[in-house]
Amino acid sequence: MNWINKEIDLGVVKAGEKKLSIFQSARPLSDWIKTVTVGCNCVNTKITPKGLQTTYFVKKFPVHLSLKGVEEMEIYKVITITYKDGVKEFLILKGILVK
Repeated sequence: MNWINKEIDLGVVKAGEKKLSIFQSARPLSDWIKTVTVGCNCVNTKITPKGLQTTYFVKKFPVHLSLKGVEEMEIYKVITITYKDGVKEFLILKGILVK
């Protein structure tokens, strides 16, 4: 087990608000990690001695949803950790994005 927590619930996030979190590693991993990838540019990551720091940020609520009267949406972001031996692990950020 490389991570103490593999999923973080960000709770309610208002568009324009930055939400910081950290996936705590169970052991020093920085020398083992080859790449960290996220499927969108709304999540930035940084490897730290304690784990993986994330910042979730969406400047504006999606216009196409606003036009349909939607005022909140579930967010579910998968972060893929690839280790130098080729093994992959997945960490998850989830929450609710509101206008």
